[in-house]
Amino acid sequence: MTTTADATTAKRKAKKRADGEGSLRWSESRRLWIGRVMVGYRQDGKPDVRETTAKQQAECRKKLDAIKSKSSDGILGDAKAGRETVAAFLPRWLDAIQGTVRESTRYRYEVIVRTQIIPTIGKHKLTDLKPDHIVAMLATLRAKQRTDSEGESVAALSPRSVKYTFTTIRKALALALEWGAVVRNVAAVVKAPRVPRVEIMPPTPQEVRKLIDASEASGNRLTPLWTVAAHSGAREGELLGLLWTDVDFERSTISVRRTLAGITNGAPQFNEPKTTRSRRTVKLSGTAMEALRAQRDRLSFERATYAEGYADHGLVFPSRNGTPTDACNLNRRFKEALKRAGLPGRYRIHDLRHAAATAMLQARIHPKVASERLGHASVAITLDLYSHLVEGLDSDAADRIEDVFKAAIQAG
Repeated sequence: MTTTADATTAKRKAKKRADGEGSLRWSESRRLWIGRVMVGYRQDGKPDVRETTAKQQAECRKKLDAIKSKSSDGILGDAKAGRETVAAFLPRWLDAIQGTVRESTRYRYEVIVRTQIIPTIGKHKLTDLKPDHIVAMLATLRAKQRTDSEGESVAALSPRSVKYTFTTIRKALALALEWGAVVRNVAAVVKAPRVPRVEIMPPTPQEVRKLIDASEASGNRLTPLWTVAAHSGAREGELLGLLWTDVDFERSTISVRRTLAGITNGAPQFNEPKTTRSRRTVKLSGTAMEALRAQRDRLSFERATYAEGYADHGLVFPSRNGTPTDACNLNRRFKEALKRAGLPGRYRIHDLRHAAATAMLQARIHPKVASERLGHASVAITLDLYSHLVEGLDSDAADRIEDVFKAAIQAG
């Protein structure tokens, strides 16, 4: 026998909407139609209920259907996204890319986020960002000034640094778009800042010789590093990450297998080489191998001097007590060596790599071989970077071609 209570319960169940269907109701106090729909569950396990309002029932239903559609497509995003600022989102982005990029790259992103992006556009809501905000940020960064060592006002950021900042925010917003936190990547419609091409002007072979001689005369313990850098063309991080197990004294080679990414509690942190082709074995000159033998003897003396205080990580170019060489200290010592040699202070350690590349092409070493020694991804990169420095290489090309044909005629 069916009771009145049973009938009422059955009626309520029949009226109950399915999960995800949503509901519409008129609020007399607010004078608005209110739509509510459950789209799943939040991270804390509670129902994720979204709400929308409109003055007209049809408009409210349309908004509710849009929420359900986005939820179905997986692009609805977090309910808090609409209130999240750029400053709040960027740390979440940095956490999300952890392990997907090189640690040194992520650290560079982190510095840019902290020093460039958040101070300029961090206060804006993520969903309120417009292309104009990105353009204004770039203009602000280009206009930043600092005072150099001589008291002159100069640009705080190079054009390349400004472009890298733009690249960083564009990558961050691309992930925000994937997450559904924004409906478009506003940085994607902004034209990337132009970076003027700066011709590489490395030290000449004479200047490199002068640097090494002056450095050696002053007792600079990093002289072997300058020597190996100029003769091998290896990158700074590759040399600082070089281990003695990578050196073959019998074959006169070094094998590039890693780069120094950082230092944690005095211990080296390594990364894979920059590209697949950066992993390579490089044949060294007698001068470079002699520098490595001198470095080995020096380290034996320092290891004995520091005794138990020496942290031996097997590095070829460590600090005095065996810990990895800090990049800032390395650059400072290089500037000191330049000053002692009477050379321009604009040169960087990386310019020794450029000097090696130029010397190889001037010595008429095949560009393919030079590219492999440098660890470039392709020979095109080598030629694009350095061909302007060796314009005279083809000056006798016509005569040499003619000699080939003359020889063929004579042989015939």
